[in-house]
Amino acid sequence: MSEQRDWSWWSEIKIGILRDYLRSFAIASKRARDRIYLDLFAGSYYNKRRDEEGYFPGSPQIAFNIDPAFTRVALFEKPDKAEALKSSIQTAGSHNVRDWKVLPGDCNNTIDMGLEYIKNRSAPTIAFLDPCGLQVKWATLEKLARWKYKDRTKIELLILFPEPALLRVIGAEVAKGKSNIDIVNNVYGTDDWNSIYQRRRSGLLDASNRRIELVNLYQNRLETILQYKKTYAIGIKDNNIPIYTLIFATDHPVGDLIMEYIYESYSGNIIPMMQARANIIRQINKGQDTLEGIGIPEIKPPHSAIRYERFDRRPPL
Repeated sequence: MSEQRDWSWWSEIKIGILRDYLRSFAIASKRARDRIYLDLFAGSYYNKRRDEEGYFPGSPQIAFNIDPAFTRVALFEKPDKAEALKSSIQTAGSHNVRDWKVLPGDCNNTIDMGLEYIKNRSAPTIAFLDPCGLQVKWATLEKLARWKYKDRTKIELLILFPEPALLRVIGAEVAKGKSNIDIVNNVYGTDDWNSIYQRRRSGLLDASNRRIELVNLYQNRLETILQYKKTYAIGIKDNNIPIYTLIFATDHPVGDLIMEYIYESYSGNIIPMMQARANIIRQINKGQDTLEGIGIPEIKPPHSAIRYERFDRRPPL
């Protein structure tokens, strides 16, 4: 494996949610002729852990080992990383997918090529969008949402929405006296976010509610502009510091039920346990003692340690 970035526990959370959803997605669609997976920021086949030894699967590895298998997989990655990803898949050898392709380049520019590759507009399809910043353009989401045949359901979306990065960009650019911020407008497909910023400046919103409203606006546009019937969002924090929000959008009632269960399971149990485990590993790495006789995997946080929002949809303020 080539030299790569180290990933923290919250990266395993999003991969775990993806894995659990894809497993159910594949079973629910097993009678379909095709099952299709799009990974717009595919990254690496393996991910190296930051705070402890070892690796965990990247999103491509998860998708390639789902059973029943996806019949077609399109992976998007920057040119300098695309060849390494392709090589990792070939080296790994045994997997379930026969028809797959790595598309080098900015996914916002190559999405049309990827959609033409998957061909089938009627097949159950899910797209995973896991950017490291504000790279997902609203125009790309529009293309994904339109890729369907007549009354068939739209491509399901699982999107990492990095609202902390959004806040940093808005703050830095407004401080420079810029009234229009193209990068933020491209994320939302509108400048409606500016009203949230202005309400925060005038004291009508505190920092926490500003964050919620930025997520709420994105969900609202997925539902009203792209007309997805249901969206879910779960906010991930590290010791109460916001990291990202994972947003899911679907037209299908089965997808709705599956993800509702998964989000409830993660927000109520898995995320707090992984946060507690990560804190103990950090203590060990700093040379601090832990409770004798208690192994790291067995540590369970008290109920009060749960700090992960389940964002419920509501009309914009």
